[in-house]
Amino acid sequence: MLDAHPRVGDFLKRPAAEQLLEAPLQTGDDENDGLGFLDPPTRPDSLGRLGHFEVLDVLGRGGFGVVYRALDDSLQRLVAIKVLSPLLATTSPARKRFLREARASARVRHENVVQVYAVEEKPLPYLAMEFIPGETLQQRLDRDGPLEVPEILRIGRQIACGLAAAHAMDLIHRDVKPANILIENSPHDNVKITDFGLARAANDASLSSSGAVVGTPMYMSPEQARGESFDHRADLFSLGSVMYVMTTGRPPFRASNAPAVLRRVAEDQPRPIREVIPEVPEWLCSIVGKLHDKEPSARFQTAREVADLLADCENKLKTQQEISIILSLPVPQSVRDAVPVQDARPGRSGLTRPTYEQLQTRRRKWMAAGTILLPIFVLTVTELVGLTQLFQSRLLKSPHAMDSMQIPLLVNAPLDATQAQELQAAWARRLGVPVESTSKAGIKLILIPPQGQESPIAYYLGKYEVTQGQWEQVMADRPSSFGAENPLLAGIDTSNFPVERISWFDGVEFCNKLSEREGLPPWYELKVTKRNGAAIEEAEVKILGGSSYHLPTDSQWIHASRASTSTKYHFGDSDQDLLAYAWINESQTHAVGLKKPNPFGLYDMQGNVWEWCADESPAVPTDPRGLSQRVFRGGSWDGYPGYCEASYVSMRLPSDRIHSIGLRVARSL
Repeated sequence: MLDAHPRVGDFLKRPAAEQLLEAPLQTGDDENDGLGFLDPPTRPDSLGRLGHFEVLDVLGRGGFGVVYRALDDSLQRLVAIKVLSPLLATTSPARKRFLREARASARVRHENVVQVYAVEEKPLPYLAMEFIPGETLQQRLDRDGPLEVPEILRIGRQIACGLAAAHAMDLIHRDVKPANILIENSPHDNVKITDFGLARAANDASLSSSGAVVGTPMYMSPEQARGESFDHRADLFSLGSVMYVMTTGRPPFRASNAPAVLRRVAEDQPRPIREVIPEVPEWLCSIVGKLHDKEPSARFQTAREVADLLADCENKLKTQQEISIILSLPVPQSVRDAVPVQDARPGRSGLTRPTYEQLQTRRRKWMAAGTILLPIFVLTVTELVGLTQLFQSRLLKSPHAMDSMQIPLLVNAPLDATQAQELQAAWARRLGVPVESTSKAGIKLILIPPQGQESPIAYYLGKYEVTQGQWEQVMADRPSSFGAENPLLAGIDTSNFPVERISWFDGVEFCNKLSEREGLPPWYELKVTKRNGAAIEEAEVKILGGSSYHLPTDSQWIHASRASTSTKYHFGDSDQDLLAYAWINESQTHAVGLKKPNPFGLYDMQGNVWEWCADESPAVPTDPRGLSQRVFRGGSWDGYPGYCEASYVSMRLPSDRIHSIGLRVARSL
């Protein structure tokens, strides 16, 4: 006891995440104690076997049990295995809670959350999870101190994305802190949230079974600190504390003991960031301040909202655009009580409601005026310079261009399914091609007619997203995260699920190989300069054109998706109605073609997986290779309605691979 006295409280500073990342502990003669539940090893460097896992060494020990590094024999990959201690395993409440929360964690599938591969009950309750080589955010902060603004935005965005995935499954993490944020050793320092040991369903998130307040005091929310019931917005307060420490190098609420910390969390405002680091931009301080509001209703309301805002700031910073954000910062309760709630509560944009409505009204008036005046202005100018007749004559000479004498212009005419099908049939007759065609790889293509002078050329677009089976047939591999080996889909044929975890470069190569199978010349000249197995990491791409397969341009994708409409989605503005057309807020992808099609007969244009487009955006200033980003559209299975809007565009490096981006091919006539 005397020897342990100086270390009282150190257990709070040794989370499981940190143990997962450090070198195996050297525990002397006792290292292999307590391994009687393991079967005999089958290799000399193993401590024993646990199911089909070969346990290699001990990563960490704690009151809950032991964390091991192990080899998954079936998939030949390293995993981390957390085993409940034999003492706790004999008590029913602890055993049930471990299994319940492990299974809850396994439901979350996202690139920014440590993946749980398996949860087993025998011989002791254990879970097998993704092994992440790297360091915790706490370790990086301890080594480097405050981080630079771009790194704060990148890490904060990824944490918010991971939380959004958990919240979509109705799970609250309840212990978001730097020690539970893993930074993977990778070119892009991918971030993953771990240790969902405190995670619980949103309808059961007040106290632990023992009645004790759960979480780490310095990073918990005020409602947690007071022992009150709370929801997913508690995680957003904790995210604010994590961003505060990334910005200043110190936690926002510090005191000499845990009760004093809890009191500060519940009652005090942290020291202003710019008093600690004057160089921090005011807009970043305002984001952290809004996350730190004591009242959940005054914070950002969803993690997705935070992720979107940080992504927007990140993109503007990369392209050297001005960032101007006006957010209502936390104010004392006495002041808040004196202001009518209807006027003081901020909307989704962060602006107070009257200001936001005024801005929206003003914006709508200008857009309406622009819609009316712009065509008049353009027509006047073109008539003055004599371009109208020249442009029309060139269009009519093209075999694929709009013949205004036979088929009416549709620039301002939203199409329903009947009108769209009639237009497709008319253009198919004119061009002498079928409305629907099928490639030798089984990819079904739909004829997309022109849209007046804005899109004067007809083209084919994939009826569905490219599936795993089609990709494997052409590329001889299946890179997808949601294949049959995924525990979520065990025993399910995923050939008709969309392919994902492919890069833009991979999509270019797929289009060329697809053209080759059809006896068509390639659309792209692809010169690969660096590969990692089958994956292309660096390449030079030049467009050759022709009548072959390619990634759709951004304008082609939008035209095909919207079917001449001007609403948020082709069917209108209702987010609720979107669920009939799109897989969103899901834990996985789904087979293509299960939802309703749009008027042109295209399925899954929203949701399921994002889709790469051909368009290039400015290079990332911080990327040493000087690679430009590429556009992708349509939202994905782990997203929300805002990502599916026609106005929303995302960009990534052409070498990036994530399990929510796939593709849909186009073919020129």
